[in-house]
Amino acid sequence: AGLGAHLLAVSGAGGTAALAARFGAGLVDGETTVFRVADPAFTLADLAPALLAPFRAVQLRRPELGDVHLWLGHADATAGIAMEDPGTGGRALGAARLASPFASTSPVPQVDFRAQRSEHAAPLAVAFAAIIVRDLRRTWRQRGRLLSALVRPLLWLVVIGGGVEGLIGRGGQAGYRGFLAPGLLAMALLFGGMFASLSLVLDKESGVLRMLLLAPFNHAWIVLARLLSSAAVGLLQATLLLAVLAACGYLGGCDVALLAVGLVATALAAAAMGMLLAVWVRSLENFSVMVNVVIFPLFFLSGALYPVQGLPPALRWAAQLNPFSYGVDLLKHATGSLVPPFAPDFSVAGDLAVLAGFTVAATALACWRFSSRGTIAALARLVAR
Repeated sequence: AGLGAHLLAVSGAGGTAALAARFGAGLVDGETTVFRVADPAFTLADLAPALLAPFRAVQLRRPELGDVHLWLGHADATAGIAMEDPGTGGRALGAARLASPFASTSPVPQVDFRAQRSEHAAPLAVAFAAIIVRDLRRTWRQRGRLLSALVRPLLWLVVIGGGVEGLIGRGGQAGYRGFLAPGLLAMALLFGGMFASLSLVLDKESGVLRMLLLAPFNHAWIVLARLLSSAAVGLLQATLLLAVLAACGYLGGCDVALLAVGLVATALAAAAMGMLLAVWVRSLENFSVMVNVVIFPLFFLSGALYPVQGLPPALRWAAQLNPFSYGVDLLKHATGSLVPPFAPDFSVAGDLAVLAGFTVAATALACWRFSSRGTIAALARLVAR
């Protein structure tokens, strides 16, 4: 009842003034304007052809739940909302309180959702915690996912590690399987963080993002919260693997403090890689393809399976450009893999600097992409379906 019997959506650069005079102000998304129609018997035939001539597309439909969220989501917002009046030729009126159609009979003013919303006084820590706890609960309930996160690296440890040791010998005090242990921890972080970022793409398709888009804070905070939740999922999977490796005796001489720093830094870098992919793709199928194209070259060229310095020049150059290589190397330092030929390839300071720089740069680029006008307009159209 609050939205009317129908919604009239028109697409075009102009011509909305005449419709606004009849139906009242509408909600704007790019070149599409949506008007509320109160008359349940209204049809498009009731409009004069001249009124519809300026538009490329016209649609008359029943209101849906997504429309309720769009019209009412900013009912209590006061700042940062760009408002326009069709009767003034699009002249901005400035920020003002929006009236809810359920609480007033006055027309809903036009709102350009591409305008940047100011940060609200709501505690961001609560929102961050809610997103992180939601993803962790979902991961914990998917026991098959946790099991696969353990089985995959353990297969590499037993099968690949045992096979290579049988071929080349132990090659050091800890042997080749001891050399694999930090690389397998990094594998758990990489796969866990990258695939946890998949939740952003799932939320795009399922409509959960409609709630986050209506939240009264900058869209960049959504990316940061998702990044932290993806890193937390990766750390959860790596912690389970860490317990198994420690029980098997592969982490006896590790530096606990450096190991904790390495796990967190590598988890954040892997999550930043995943978010950078997630904000650029629009469908689950495209994300899966991009992950498979990206994730395996990152892993194979990281020094997790063999020392970087022993690679041919071209592959060594590619590994040095790979930010994940420095996460693997940092974990090698932490687990005490210092015996040639399996010694670390870079310094601890260099590893930390590259991981921190990449995480900041990738996060900034992901925030910019997610907050850009084109992305927000596409998400708003998805919500309005």
